[in-house]
Amino acid sequence: MNRKKHFSTVVVLLLLLTGMLMLTGCSWLGLQNSTLDELKQAYANNESEFIPVNGMNVHIRDEGDGPVLVLLHGVLASLHTWDGWIPELTKHYRVIRIDLPGFGMTGLPKEKLDKFDLELVKDTVLKVLKNRQVSKVTLIGNSFGGYLSWRLAADYPDLVERVVAIDARSFPQEWPWKLRSLTWFPVRLLTPHIAPLPFVWYGVHEVYGDGSRVAKGTVLRYHRMLLYDGNRDAMINIIDWLKETARPFESVPEEGLIGLKQPIMTMWGKKDKWIPFDPIGLRWQKEYPNGVHKVYEDAGHIPMEEIPEKTLKDLLEFLKTTDSQLGYGSKSK
Repeated sequence: MNRKKHFSTVVVLLLLLTGMLMLTGCSWLGLQNSTLDELKQAYANNESEFIPVNGMNVHIRDEGDGPVLVLLHGVLASLHTWDGWIPELTKHYRVIRIDLPGFGMTGLPKEKLDKFDLELVKDTVLKVLKNRQVSKVTLIGNSFGGYLSWRLAADYPDLVERVVAIDARSFPQEWPWKLRSLTWFPVRLLTPHIAPLPFVWYGVHEVYGDGSRVAKGTVLRYHRMLLYDGNRDAMINIIDWLKETARPFESVPEEGLIGLKQPIMTMWGKKDKWIPFDPIGLRWQKEYPNGVHKVYEDAGHIPMEEIPEKTLKDLLEFLKTTDSQLGYGSKSK
């Protein structure tokens, strides 16, 4: 029955694509790649820097002064997902944002387009920190960026002082068919060549709890970033990795996830369809009862983008409370 449903879904997608090919132009359909110059003109600013790391020019922004916070986005996103936090956050902290390999304006080396390389991503983050001369850091990550945050905290406890996990890939889970469908044949054959704007519109609204909160220009930005050379391949590859590493919730968690010694904060959108609060967010609360855990009833998978004011208020309260534990002075107060 599931196979019939999946086949019917693919047929519908193909018919929609065919109709759009007949009725629309290349830009709307995503038949033409975005160039880096076009993306820079639209989405870079005076704080944007491009650092050579591991065969890429990694797009970062390094702003503010004080204890160092590094913000790590999730799949299909870019450093812009944190924009709502930056004006206030940089008054108290030094904030480094990164377009991770395969996303935003960083892209991927051509020899890395065939398979997701977790070690490349982790090493890139570490080398960016070395480039910035950072020896102590708070990692704040959403979704896959949340996974990187706790993973690096477990592997490098002398580097990572605090962890804020936002709807983070973490405890074992199976993934919804909507996500897995992006790697089905023939969808995976079409994706590197065509990425219609309506599909991106649907995806963005799917990760918000309330689609009316999607700001003007957000969907177009996600779409244009996806069309940067290599980013569609990276999307397919990381979803393959998510599928390959999926496990039933009752499975043993990845080593290092339980027993983190750093101060822990979690944020979770109660309406998250991708990494649901029940059971994943609840498991964080069980394993880290002394952590700070915030749940947002009407938000989805990316609450820091959807409700930046509320999430920022909660984040600052956690940071200011733990600043004193870490020996930081009045700058962040």
